[in-house]
Amino acid sequence: MKLDRSTVVITVLALAAAACGADRGKQVSSAEAKLTSAQLDAEQQEAQLEARQAQARAAAPSQSPEKSAELATKQAKEGADKVQKDTNKIADAREDVTNAHAAMATERAKIEAEAKDRLAKADARLSEAKTKGAKLSGAKRAQLDAEVATYEAKRDEAQKQLSALAQVKDSEWDKAKTMLKRTLDDIDAALKRAEKDL
Repeated sequence: MKLDRSTVVITVLALAAAACGADRGKQVSSAEAKLTSAQLDAEQQEAQLEARQAQARAAAPSQSPEKSAELATKQAKEGADKVQKDTNKIADAREDVTNAHAAMATERAKIEAEAKDRLAKADARLSEAKTKGAKLSGAKRAQLDAEVATYEAKRDEAQKQLSALAQVKDSEWDKAKTMLKRTLDDIDAALKRAEKDL
């Protein structure tokens, strides 16, 4: 499949523009798209160079051996320069992909650690609220029990999301991270409501 250079460049620019911001999944996708683009561009330019060189050889079939050797040397150098340039471009793109994956792994570890810390602190707060609430009765006790039930349901949900975090695809990372943070915020809100009348 042949792609013209402008199509590849436009695609890469569109993907790069979409990757702006802190969405690590989009950054990984953008870096991978740039690598693919660099590889396709290198293949296309190599084919164009080979075609130009074949035309140059065909245009001078009856040259002297010295001229033929000179042309062959010139074309070999041109090809080697092109290969070196493409190799460097692809290596840079691979480095960008590696860096994007490393940033993603760092963010995943950070978010997981923060979530575990928030859950541990929330569990401690809940334990304290239950202890203080043991003396409550009537409507206040019913309200505390309802908030504890809400907390426990949200905590179970957060635990499931946290457990699934490692298997989330890079492209789904931002959504999963947002959902986990929202669930943790819901836990905090339930605790605040439970602590209100203690």
